[in-house]
Amino acid sequence: MTANIQETFDFLNQQEPVWHPDKTLTENANIQLFMNKHNIPNIEELHRKSIQNLEWFYESVLEELEIPWHQQYEQLLNTEKGIAFAKWFTGGKTNLHYYTIEKQISLGRGNKIALIWEGEDGCSISYTYKELNEKVNEFAAALKSLGVSKGDRIGIYLPPIPEVPISLFACAKIGAVVIPVFSGYGADAVASRLNDGEAKVLITADGFYRRGKEVKMKEEADRAIQLAPSVQRVIIVNRLNRKIAINPSKDIWYGDLIKNHLSRATENEFVDSDHPFMILYTSGTTGRPKGTVHTHTGFPLKSALDLYFCFDLKRTDRIFWLTDFGWMMGPWLLLGAAVHGAAVILYEGSPDFPHEGRLWELIDRHQVSIFGISPTLIRSLMAKNVGAPTLPSLRILGSTGEPWDPKAWYWFLENVGNGRCPIVNYSGGTEVSGGILGTFPIFPLKPCGFHGPIPGMAAVVVNDRGEKVNQTVGDLTITAPFVGMTKSFWNDDKRYLEAYWSKWEGTWSHGDFAAVDRHGFWYLLGRSDDTIKVAGKRIGPSEIEAAVSAHEAVKEAAAVGIPHPVKGEVPVVFAVLHKREDLHPELEQELQALAERSLGKALKPDKVHIVSELPFTQSGKIARRVIKSSYLGESPGDISTLKNSEALREITERGRELSILANEHKQIDLSEELSKPFIQNDRQAALFRQAAALADRFQTRAAEIDEKGRFPFENFQELKDSSYVSLSVPEKYGGKEISLYEFLLLQERIAQGDASTALCIGWHVGVIYDLRERQTWESAKFERICREIVQNKVLINRAATEIATGSPTRGGKPQTTAVKKNGKWIITGRKWFTSMAVALDYSLVTATIEESGEVGSFLVDHRLKGVSVEENWDMLGMRGTRSDDLVLDQVELPEEALVELDQLDNPNVNTPRAWLLHIPACYLGVAIAARNYAVSFAAEYQPNSLQSPIKNVPEVQRKIGEMDLELLKARHVLYSVAQRWDTEPGKRDGMAGELAAAKHIAVNSANKVVDLAMRIVGARSLQKSNPLQRFYRDVRTGLHNPPMDDAVISLLAKHALQHFQ
Repeated sequence: MTANIQETFDFLNQQEPVWHPDKTLTENANIQLFMNKHNIPNIEELHRKSIQNLEWFYESVLEELEIPWHQQYEQLLNTEKGIAFAKWFTGGKTNLHYYTIEKQISLGRGNKIALIWEGEDGCSISYTYKELNEKVNEFAAALKSLGVSKGDRIGIYLPPIPEVPISLFACAKIGAVVIPVFSGYGADAVASRLNDGEAKVLITADGFYRRGKEVKMKEEADRAIQLAPSVQRVIIVNRLNRKIAINPSKDIWYGDLIKNHLSRATENEFVDSDHPFMILYTSGTTGRPKGTVHTHTGFPLKSALDLYFCFDLKRTDRIFWLTDFGWMMGPWLLLGAAVHGAAVILYEGSPDFPHEGRLWELIDRHQVSIFGISPTLIRSLMAKNVGAPTLPSLRILGSTGEPWDPKAWYWFLENVGNGRCPIVNYSGGTEVSGGILGTFPIFPLKPCGFHGPIPGMAAVVVNDRGEKVNQTVGDLTITAPFVGMTKSFWNDDKRYLEAYWSKWEGTWSHGDFAAVDRHGFWYLLGRSDDTIKVAGKRIGPSEIEAAVSAHEAVKEAAAVGIPHPVKGEVPVVFAVLHKREDLHPELEQELQALAERSLGKALKPDKVHIVSELPFTQSGKIARRVIKSSYLGESPGDISTLKNSEALREITERGRELSILANEHKQIDLSEELSKPFIQNDRQAALFRQAAALADRFQTRAAEIDEKGRFPFENFQELKDSSYVSLSVPEKYGGKEISLYEFLLLQERIAQGDASTALCIGWHVGVIYDLRERQTWESAKFERICREIVQNKVLINRAATEIATGSPTRGGKPQTTAVKKNGKWIITGRKWFTSMAVALDYSLVTATIEESGEVGSFLVDHRLKGVSVEENWDMLGMRGTRSDDLVLDQVELPEEALVELDQLDNPNVNTPRAWLLHIPACYLGVAIAARNYAVSFAAEYQPNSLQSPIKNVPEVQRKIGEMDLELLKARHVLYSVAQRWDTEPGKRDGMAGELAAAKHIAVNSANKVVDLAMRIVGARSLQKSNPLQRFYRDVRTGLHNPPMDDAVISLLAKHALQHFQ
């Protein structure tokens, strides 16, 4: 999420409702009548009941929609395979044609208008439901004569003409599966969908009109067929009556095909409720397009439900939505209206041809009552100042496809709706058969906002941990199954789960940023993935990249979506050539034209830039997010995972040519880069997001230290409630094993919020590391500890340092003693702790066993009788450090409390304890927090003697530069060592020097950074309330060194430093 997204929401959050419904609309609206009928007082209660009482809700909706069943279903919802693969209406048999067109006829509405079509050339056709049914039956019989049967896939690559609904319902009637294809697609995009769905037949046209010109469609279809070997027959609708090449073995004219089947009735193929009827493709950020599978009782009922509650659709309405059958809104319009028995208006051509008032004429001529359009087209009409006359037939306006901007929204409300018609803002997706969020005509409206989730949709805005948030930007999710949810991706369950169900367990992640404002209005604020949405049409970057890379000179390409004032987003492509010699002045335009031929004009790249190289992550993925940010002149954020960050310079340079940006480009701010770790993959990114969220909350509490220097207990409780207690516990015991590299990532980020909390979890994880890596006792003991940690969410601390001399780390034996009596251990002694001791549940205590003189490690429950915590001060060199000491007075432990003999704290063990690097990682986290505070202070503080903030003073700039260099150097060393530890386990025994050097460098750098930060802030840093006081204390006293002499560390570091030269 970018700062601009949050800023946009902050602005919208302050707006007030600007439109209010009149009494007549409110009293007669479907949603109000439904609530009255079921004694529901408000929309919140309706939504709650629709989620919590599915039986009541869907049965009530089916009753309102007059849905008949060929065979009544036995179970409404079956989630035996998990909610991701929920099955609806199990045991039922039906056919969507049966409960749409045939239902209207059986209820005596056969003579009612079902379809009105108008071509760009002015010709017009209308069908009643009875007439449309005859056309459907004829074509269904014709398809069966070609050998099409239940389950066969049929591609429909047609412009908006009457044969679109005829084909749709005919295929459904015989149990075939339709594949809608956007009429503006080029051959490659068409072929990819036909191939993925293994289409048997393609229905297309010779062409259509667009802005007065003939668009040749059959030729594009022919090129697609050459790439799609599964297609056996091509049915051609004669729209333009033009001469085209015909392949006698495959091609057949639509008119010739149905001649032998005129007035022919065809039996419905009644299918199971979850039988597929459509594969509707939506684009992903990588790989091939995603084929969402929709069923006979999913997509049609969801579209009808949304039209009922949101758009107030009635049988008397005429609904016109400017769309294409290849996009979700095409099938949505035809199927939803047919369920209701309303009339649909289809229009073939350009909305501003032959003149800019064409849309208004069409609405008036056909008495359209519900009109839907995309914000992109409204912005285009607004830019041309295309005013609309009074349109008295209109009562509802609709929009979908992309977020609104307030100016365009107001223009639509006032100029088209005359301030009288509500704008139903509607957003969902191909995968959900309609909407997740909507507005309802009985409530006031705010610009660009939604009233909330549509009934039946358990939508929630969550943060990175999957927790519900309010009045802040988060991810739009759905927490329960719903009618209309895609059955899966065609032949790709794994990809379906990864796309929507992998971010949080049992939760659908939709890929949109959303927020709920103070009035309860919802907002969508952009995509949270790489999908590009051009004028409401979604396309994956991989499709655009493939189109450009088809040129023989292109080695590789990257496509990103760039903001556009009219279309919302436009694709911009960066291409790398095989040979620099291939570059010529016209090549960029040549590549743009090539992509247009493949993808169609609507989705062609706005620009193609030739660059020397693309930035790649360490895992070999194109860093599209960073490309986009650099091109727009924004901060690229964390670029530490890039293999070749130098590639960004050229991209940033090309971005200066971008004419659509009104603002001046910003300089890259390193504060964001330095506050993030070296994330290498999605797993690490997910872990880091959790750590960041915790750290942000801990930071607000760090100022609440009590008089004894203790941090709030809530920090540790949140750690227990999170997954952190199980970090490094083997997965077979229910834990979440992490690498040393990942461990340091988490420590660094947590320490930016509260170093003591970070140390607490660090010692806890360290205990488990030692137990796991050095276990010499029977595994049952280790398993018992792991189960206790995971199931009861306990934190374990290490209490290995004595108050008096004689610590095992100094070569002696602990003065804490253990005596065995009557099968139990009696422990007595005192152990040094850190300030968070009171919050911990268990300690691993070393003690000398009196009978044998051996050193044992015991697991001590702090709740036991005889365990207490007392304050103590210890002198470390010339510094005094306060601690909470664990006092053990005749504490009785069970026999199994003895974990291990003479191992955990034995300095002679060969393998070094790499997990101790969590301490220097905490140092760096504190230093980053100090650095960011100082930079923020310098950017804002302006003494009276200066004309600008002190950040512009050369001396301050020099200090900031020194801090950055220290941090980058130390982090590079620390993470390099961690990576080597993880990837070269055979060399661990000899890495003690490298570990010590990394620790030495990190601690020294952290101290330097905090000193520099205090110099920048000056005298204010000495104020008790200043955060730098806490950072100073953390690096000087609060973070104790690992149990090794500083002299030893320095000696080892000298030998290891050569590794980092």
